[in-house]
Amino acid sequence: MSRMGVDADDRTPAVAADGPAADGPAADGDPGAGTARLNLGCGDDYREGWHNVDVAASVAPDEVVDLAERPWPWPDDAWTHVRAEHVLEHLDPVPWDELTRVLAPGGRLELVYPIGHTRFEDPSHAGFWNYHTAEALVGDRAHGHQFVAGLTLVSREVEWDLSIRSRLLRLWVRWHLFRDGPGPWLSQVPGLYGEVRAEYVPASPERTRDDGSDGPTTGGDG
Repeated sequence: MSRMGVDADDRTPAVAADGPAADGPAADGDPGAGTARLNLGCGDDYREGWHNVDVAASVAPDEVVDLAERPWPWPDDAWTHVRAEHVLEHLDPVPWDELTRVLAPGGRLELVYPIGHTRFEDPSHAGFWNYHTAEALVGDRAHGHQFVAGLTLVSREVEWDLSIRSRLLRLWVRWHLFRDGPGPWLSQVPGLYGEVRAEYVPASPERTRDDGSDGPTTGGDG
């Protein structure tokens, strides 16, 4: 894919000093010892230096975990970097409470999800995410839907595969990109595939809109 645009804010903070040690999760003896980076739904993307988990034992992950089952088998604040690539759109409901629970203060959550016509073609997709989903997830869109109270969006990158069969349509897309730049309109182009890479950090207390409890929850604007 070609990176067609970047909507980024380099405010990602360093891992807090009171978070888990860089060489492992918070509690001794927990799965994933030796790394504080968690690769959810790794599939064939096995990453050295990460704790790779998947529901399928056939891909030989470090740990077999069904992310649809709660609670997840890790302590609070266990991981300084959590990555989920083409994973969460397959879960219903998405376990946001577990994601925010295991993410350490000052940590980083990296989400990658498909947009464009790809999102409609996979029957295992439990929901359809688009360009604006990255910000809607944390309440940065003006609507009354629920959002994840414990996260702040700090960067978003959009990549598109412009190898459309129709030459005329390819030319139209390139002209539109030149004139208007990338945006949500790309999701409506027939046969165009892409993905969003969004990065989040735990929300500061003043931005966390929850029910007053200690843990992150989902909330709504009304």
